[in-house]
Amino acid sequence: MTCNITSNHELLGVDLEIGTAKYRTLLLYRPPGQLNEMDRDLYQLLGELVDGRVCILMGDFNTHVDWETREPSAENTPLLEFVNDEFLTQWVREPTRGANILDLVLTSEDDIIQDLSVNEEIGGSDHKLIRFSVKVPNMETVTRCIEN
Repeated sequence: MTCNITSNHELLGVDLEIGTAKYRTLLLYRPPGQLNEMDRDLYQLLGELVDGRVCILMGDFNTHVDWETREPSAENTPLLEFVNDEFLTQWVREPTRGANILDLVLTSEDDIIQDLSVNEEIGGSDHKLIRFSVKVPNMETVTRCIEN
């Protein structure tokens, strides 16, 4: 992934190619209490990076959302609008810090994540570890018969 992005956001992106499958993976840290103007800039940037690609976006979003109801609030509206506008699937269903789901795994495809689990806190953090597998297409096996 080659980008010339000037931004104040904590974001890491990597394009992965596994066989014929291509994935854009993005890792994000959004500070708590970030202003809506910064959020709108962040989600506009993410929209440009996600657009038209198979994408896995994960990280600490520090935004309180009830993912069952998706009830909008002043704090979470930019995130909910981004998720809806980009048709993303949010995979984490258990609290990742205290009683809140602050750490998210979002994908542009609704069938590429499997075996997601929220585990113990790790490394002295107050956030829980999220583990998951990415489903990739089977690699085509080519069998050749060579006769002498």
